[in-house]
Amino acid sequence: MRRARPTIVLLGLAFTCCGATAGWSEPLRIALVIANAQYANFPAMARCAPAAAAARDGLRAKGFEVIERNNLGRGEFDTAIGLLARRVAASPPAVAALYYCGYAAEFNNRSFLLPVSAVLSRDNDLLTQGILVKSVVDSLRRAPDSAGLVLFDVFTPPNAPAGRMGQLAEQFPASSFAVIAASNDGPGEGATAAALGLRDELAAGDASVNNVLDGLRRRLAKEAVTVQFIAATSDARLAPEPRRRRRPRRGSTSWPTRTRCPTATAARSRPCSPTSATTRAASTARSAPKRGPPSAATSSRSRPNSRVA
Repeated sequence: MRRARPTIVLLGLAFTCCGATAGWSEPLRIALVIANAQYANFPAMARCAPAAAAARDGLRAKGFEVIERNNLGRGEFDTAIGLLARRVAASPPAVAALYYCGYAAEFNNRSFLLPVSAVLSRDNDLLTQGILVKSVVDSLRRAPDSAGLVLFDVFTPPNAPAGRMGQLAEQFPASSFAVIAASNDGPGEGATAAALGLRDELAAGDASVNNVLDGLRRRLAKEAVTVQFIAATSDARLAPEPRRRRRPRRGSTSWPTRTRCPTATAARSRPCSPTSATTRAASTARSAPKRGPPSAATSSRSRPNSRVA
């Protein structure tokens, strides 16, 4: 029974250490980046590929695990959103980001994202062909202890209801997710202003949801973009926590020196202690006998007796 007690104590310490390690682990940071550029029934969106690349690079630089999806049909779109929502719900607390570039339209004061397979013969076709924006955000904010941001970088397809998401603020209740909807005016070239702004704001050292939101508000006010902002109820950190450097023990002026023993025999014959060049020099100085100049008496005794002829 006495032998079992040390084992139980060691197991308890092991579980305690494991629990402490888990408590200090970084939360999951995951992002879904969607670029719908090649539509079957609408003009191609050449700007979405470079815009999605800019958003992806900014998120990866902050340590996000990025899931990239391009040219999604209706079923593939639902699958991608469901995958992100499940990953976030399975790892609370989690920080999530969603970026979408593609077409969007409105019907009956509700906003819809358009899969590449969408066919809009009538305005109410959006009810069956489109992806309701509110349902996309709801799938993320329902996850426990989740937070983050959602950026819809949209264009309006020709001959379709306006996709400016003018009623966006009325569609979403307050949550821990910030929502940004940027409606681009005109085709333009290269990555969109919203995607470039997101990348640059994420590059800040201490990026958070509110910091990124404020930075995008200032940047996009100068661009040909109509933007809707919905602030988050909490300020989630988008950058990893800085690692704290371990301090030396009190009374020590330097970091501990690794213990080294020359051989196994020496380790058994005498205790092995950390030494340094300064310590060895001081020890040698203390152990060496002090020698001064020889005195006259000493020199006479040390010389052999000489015989007088």
